[in-house]
Parts: sequence; C-alpha cells; structure tokens
Amino acid sequence: GLAAVLVFAVPGVVLASFHFSGWPTVTPLIAALRSRLPSVKGPMLMDDSSVEDYYLGKSINWHAVTSNYYFAYGDPRTGAYISQPAAAYAAAIQNRYFSLIALSYSKDASGYDQAIRSAVARYGGYQRVLDVPFRTSADTGYFMIWIRRSPWHRQH
Repeated sequence: GLAAVLVFAVPGVVLASFHFSGWPTVTPLIAALRSRLPSVKGPMLMDDSSVEDYYLGKSINWHAVTSNYYFAYGDPRTGAYISQPAAAYAAAIQNRYFSLIALSYSKDASGYDQAIRSAVARYGGYQRVLDVPFRTSADTGYFMIWIRRSPWHRQH
C-alpha cells in the first residue's frame, strides 16, 4: 500500500519540481498584458500564445494573434508578398502593422525573436512598455512588450 504509493509518488514529485523550475514566472507579463489589452486594436505578435491563452483566455481576439515562428506579409507600400519570415516581420514592423508585440526573449529564444527585436530597434514606431528580467533553472531572459506608437508621435 504505502510503499507502492511512495515508489511512484517520490519520482513524480521530483520530476514535476524539475519540470516546473524550468518555467519563468509570468506574473509581470500577464499583468502588463491585462492592463494594455483594452486599448490594443489590430494585429498582435506574441511568441508563446499558449501562456497568454491560459491566463487571458477570452480577453484576447486570437484571430488577431501572430506567432514568432512563421509569418508572411503583403507589404502595402511595395505590393510585394514577403514569404521569408525574418523579412516579413521586418516589413510589418516598419509599416507598424502590429498593435502589440510581446516576446519572452532569452539566449535560447526560439522562432524569429532576434529578427523581431532588431526590426523594432531599426524602424522604431513602437514604445517598450515592459522589460522585465526572468530566471529559470536553465536560462535567463526578458519579458518584453512594445505598443505601437500613434502616427503623430515623434521619436527623439
């Protein structure tokens, strides 16, 4: 009875502890998204929408969310259809297509996070509203959120 429970329970607890220590605390990310979402209109770029989906559920229009793994874009300035993801993200950011960009960036970042961050730095048009470091048992990184600036905002 008890011995059998311990045989299975102890390894399960250890495995769960190891598994969950590899996840960052998302509280600052979710709090920032909750406060910004009511004013966000238009397409959003999020790199791990499963986390946002779990915590924010129906408060996000998921048809308006693009991931950081693949993106193609029809550039309204040039008429070109851009199917190479890094170039498509860059063109969309240059045209201020996304109303919100939310990334969980680290040295082990997946998708096109570096290309996205570089495009935001290069083209501007977005205000960073969250830049919070996180640490897990395996990695360190940052939660970052940018909001599209109004068209009449001048950068200094």
